[in-house]
Amino acid sequence: MIPPKSPIIALKPKTKGAPKSRAHDQFNKLIDKIEQHKQRLTAWNEAIAQHHEERSLIFMPLIHRFIAAKEQLARQLDRAMDDDRFRQRERDKLAGLILDLIEPLIDQGGADHLKPLYDKHSPISYDFGMAALDEELETLMREDSDHEAFFDNTLTDAEMEAIQQRLLEEEMAFERLEAERMAERQKKRRTPKKKETVDVSQSIQAVFRQLASALHPDRELDPEEKIRKTALMQNINVAYQHRDLLKLLEWQRTLEPNDHDHALRLPEQTIKHYNQLLRQQLKKLQNDIADIDGRYRDHLGLGPRQTCCPDLLLQRLRQDMAAIKQDLQETDKTIKTARHHESLAFWLRALPKSNRPL
Repeated sequence: MIPPKSPIIALKPKTKGAPKSRAHDQFNKLIDKIEQHKQRLTAWNEAIAQHHEERSLIFMPLIHRFIAAKEQLARQLDRAMDDDRFRQRERDKLAGLILDLIEPLIDQGGADHLKPLYDKHSPISYDFGMAALDEELETLMREDSDHEAFFDNTLTDAEMEAIQQRLLEEEMAFERLEAERMAERQKKRRTPKKKETVDVSQSIQAVFRQLASALHPDRELDPEEKIRKTALMQNINVAYQHRDLLKLLEWQRTLEPNDHDHALRLPEQTIKHYNQLLRQQLKKLQNDIADIDGRYRDHLGLGPRQTCCPDLLLQRLRQDMAAIKQDLQETDKTIKTARHHESLAFWLRALPKSNRPL
């Protein structure tokens, strides 16, 4: 498919001086805001696509190498414990290191095949320890439930009913007050009439019809130009289906690229109809960006006052990859060290005693 010869021309009126009316001023401001939000949404979409690509092609292979290297080191240290030259203190350190290496691989990486190696060096088997932890959590939850039940049982049925009745009355009073406030706000707010809604739809239809009349491929005899206009009409149809007025107006500008003042010469009522559509577009863009921002804010572990931006998504991923690469280098060095008794013994002497109960 041959792409359009004429790119979309940004809809930025160049008339000097003040806008024609307040509606025209709002029109210009809405266009600027929509362009800014479109750029931000595009930046997010590009960053997310890049993040997915780097995560699948670089990060996940690194994770697999990381898990394999940690397992290799754990098994290397396990074999080293068969060396009779190690004293009990050094064996304790080795056992603690093996457990420290294996436990996160089982917990987070699902490496259940390492449980026998874990059980070999731990006084408590992995499954038994997890069962004991689950039982402890259930006991705590049961104690909390009993604690709440104790306070609940200190009130008689009549007292509880009186409290519930008072809460219900307060809630109903609050709802009545909120309803009165809402009604007052609606009185002050100008409710759009049905005719205005029809006029807005007719305004966007008028732009679409003008474009369809000028660019419809069925009226084109030149084969190459017909292909080009077919592509144009597909884009225009998509914009019309999504009520993307700004995109339609930008396509309209391609028909008259030298007419920079076209929007300012439109009647004020038409501009007001355009502004309603542009506000809807802006709201949708704001909601889309807010959804992405909220999703990746949680993913990045950001607080409400911290800025969430597309660049940070890639920056964090690359920081994680750099940390894993560095850890892999250190693990590879330790694996080489663990192959020889003298170097491993020297390395162990420099390590603090394990805090694990062995």
